[in-house]
Formats: sequence, C-alpha cells, structure tokens
Amino acid sequence: MTVTMNNPTSNIYLGFIVPTLNRPNELNRLLRSLYNQSVLPQAIIIVDGTAQSIAAGILHDDRVPIIYAHDIPPGLAKQRNTGIALIPSALTHVGFLDDDLVLAPDACAEIVKLIEEEGPGLGGVSFNITEEGNRRARLPMWLLGQWPLKTGTVAKNGSVEGNYNLSHSKYWQWLCGGATVWHTEVLRTYSFDEWYKGYSLWEDVDFSYRVSKKWRLAVAVNARVQHLHIPPSRQDQFARLGDVEIIDRLYFVRKHADSMWLLGAYWAVLGTILRNLFVLVRRFEPKQAHRVGANLKAVGRYLSGRLEKSH
Repeated sequence: MTVTMNNPTSNIYLGFIVPTLNRPNELNRLLRSLYNQSVLPQAIIIVDGTAQSIAAGILHDDRVPIIYAHDIPPGLAKQRNTGIALIPSALTHVGFLDDDLVLAPDACAEIVKLIEEEGPGLGGVSFNITEEGNRRARLPMWLLGQWPLKTGTVAKNGSVEGNYNLSHSKYWQWLCGGATVWHTEVLRTYSFDEWYKGYSLWEDVDFSYRVSKKWRLAVAVNARVQHLHIPPSRQDQFARLGDVEIIDRLYFVRKHADSMWLLGAYWAVLGTILRNLFVLVRRFEPKQAHRVGANLKAVGRYLSGRLEKSH
C-alpha cells in the first residue's frame, strides 16, 4: 500500500503498529484517541490475531490510512514482526501501541518534539504511562530481586521497572513494548524474538535491551497515555501470568549471559514466588494460588531441562 506523506511542519513521519486480539471495542477506543491527535500519524498498521477478522468493524478516518493484516495464529512478538514487514518506506519513525491504551491529545506531538530535540542517535522513545504504581516499595522489591536499584536500567537478573508516572524525561535501557516509537532504521535491523510465543512479559525488554547497546533510548515525560488494562480475573489468566514471569526471565538472562547474572535470576525467581505467596495470604485471593502453582511448575520444568512456556 502506498501512503502519501503529509507533514509540512516536520521531517518526522510517524506511524503505528497495533497488534490486537479479541478486543475490537478497545481497538476503536485507541483509534479515536489517535484520530484526535494534534499531530496525526501518517499511517496505522493493524495486525489482527482474532480468529474471525474484525476488519469490517474498524473505525476509520479519511485523514489517516490504515493497513490491515490478519495474522493467525496470534502472538504478540509475531504480530509485531508482521507489522514491521508492512511499514511504508516513507515513514521515519514507527511505534507499537497496545490496543488498551488511550493517548492524550498532544502525545504524538510530544514524541515528535523529543525526537527532534535529541537528533541522530535516538533509536527509541516511550510514552509516559499514567497509571497507579507504588515506587515507595523500591527497597523491598530490590531485595526480592524484582526491581533494579536504579530506575531505567535492566538489572543483571533481568528485572526492570515500569516507565509510568515519570516526572522528567530520562534515558533508559529498556522501553515498554506497547507504548513505544522506534526509528525505522532500528526496525530494519532488529526484530522481536518469536520464542516469546503468545502472552509474554520480557519480549520488549529483550528487544529494547539489544537496541540500547547501539542507540539511545528515552522516555518523553509529556507524551502521556492511559493504560486501561484489565487485570487477570480467571484462573487460567493467573496461571499463565505465573508461568511467564518465571520462564521469560530465565530465557532472557540465559540469552544475554554475557551481561546478565544467572544466580541473580534464580534469586529473583525465588523472590517472585515469595511475593506472590505474600499477596495470596494477605489478600486471601484463591485465584492467586494458581499463579503460585504456575510459578512452581515453571521452576520444575526449568530444572528438568525444559526452558519453554506451558502454553
């Protein structure tokens, strides 16, 4: 598909890739927020993993062309790679957006502003995700191996801290995969590791950590997005989360063994189990037991020599 570039005020031509699965209402809510931007994207690539195509129900705006792909079977890393292959050559920067986001009206303008200020060498920039979070627990979380001691870094055990509610822009070693914009030169060189099948937690850490070795990465503090995430509620969702938070970490640390610390990852795995047990007891949430059970099963599978997901 040929996309006509129309951006008279800047040399930045911005597009987005939106992987989606079974969430047509959330997708259209995101699209409305994109169509309301003070700086419009030049193209939106929707990669739909839903079994029955949702193409007919996608909200359109004549000012912003949509490129649609139906990608079966679904998988976040796989769908992002499909989107990368469809990027129009005229775009200079392309972002990945989760379908449950809503962008503030000036979010894209703030992204473009930071890209222009930083100039060459800025490989990726993240939106500032506004959601509830408790940073006061930094020391306990660090002791359990769950967070890096320094914000914005990737710890030697694979832990990262979410880039949400930040008060000032700063450079980071990783960027949240579902609220991030990349220079297209980066996307011509790097792709997402499709070992991370289906639901994953570390696929964006792996991608951006590799990019950070050659490019600067930053967060645009004034480019705000809401993440209207629906937390897990079913037993299978708790179990899936419990599996990937163990296996994804161990895969990432082993993959980057030259710069990571495997013994530290083992401590973080133990810390994950202890944290989840604490939540189970404190909140007396029976479904949390499925998360702990999946943690233990993942450890057992890893110790038996099978570094793979359960799904």
